[in-house]
Amino acid sequence: ASGKGKSKDGGKSGDGKASGKGKSQEAQEEKVYSTDGRPYTAALAELYKNSAAAPRDFDPKAVQLLDALYNAGGTEKIEAAVVDLTKKLEGVERVKVLNWRNYLFAHLRAFDKEVYTAMKEERGAMKEERGRPERSRNKKVVPIAMTEMKATAAEFIPGQFWA
Repeated sequence: ASGKGKSKDGGKSGDGKASGKGKSQEAQEEKVYSTDGRPYTAALAELYKNSAAAPRDFDPKAVQLLDALYNAGGTEKIEAAVVDLTKKLEGVERVKVLNWRNYLFAHLRAFDKEVYTAMKEERGAMKEERGRPERSRNKKVVPIAMTEMKATAAEFIPGQFWA
């Protein structure tokens, strides 16, 4: 046993999972963006209790929209949004919706389009403040060769060598 090759059990030890750096799909799906400590946590708890929605269905964009709704109208606006969402989710089973994050966000966005538009404009202004460079569609053409072409050069004929 010089330490090379497979272990004594033929390389069959372990649980069969790779030890790569990437996250599994399950781990990515289970990522929850917490709404704990926010003023509307109790309203969302009622939503979870009375519908098929779950805390993992709210991504950062949805939480940002909930914050914008709260800032626009306080607890009353959030409670109205949750009641509206609960009505829209009535009778909807979890297996019937392929992407709950998009589904809930679409309903929240439709609840108050003005708040959504204001939030979207604010996010756009924040991106502009970061100063990301704009992509240029009209790139400058850089010549491959910087030398002049000779008018007396031999004509190019494919498959023929030139001397």
